Amino acid sequence: MTDAWGDLVWAAISNLNARLALVMPGILAMLTLAAVGLAGGWITARIVRRLARALAIDRRADEWGVTMALGRSGLRRAPSEVIGLVVFWSIFIVFVTLGVEALAIPGTGRVTDFVLAGLPKDQVTVRECPDSYHVATLDNDAQAIFEGSVKFVQDHAGEPAG
Repeated sequence: MTDAWGDLVWAAISNLNARLALVMPGILAMLTLAAVGLAGGWITARIVRRLARALAIDRRADEWGVTMALGRSGLRRAPSEVIGLVVFWSIFIVFVTLGVEALAIPGTGRVTDFVLAGLPKDQVTVRECPDSYHVATLDNDAQAIFEGSVKFVQDHAGEPAG
């Protein structure tokens, strides 16, 4: 009886080694992707935050009333900080969901698709105009509106407002 029990324990331990050998690469891939997402998100967020401060986004948001609206909603951070947080968490969440998929656990194969399903499907392009850059979607209606507004600006560029 004790020999059978000892054999069962050793069989369970050897099965554990075999299972860890199968699971460990996925866990390492998940941890690597999470670390890359953490580092990449942090670096990108710092760059975006500094760029937002250099472009005086905080001052402009204050002039436009965005800071006051953020304050009323309970968010007591500067708009450049909010932009940096959104960038960080966006990058981090994408990498973590990719890491969960790397585990190859049944039922988690489409986590990234589920997380990214809420994003718009339209592509966005930046078009250069004579004095500024404009962003327009490639949707036909938006492109027509964009082209009409560019033509209006070009036609009335020198006229006084009002």
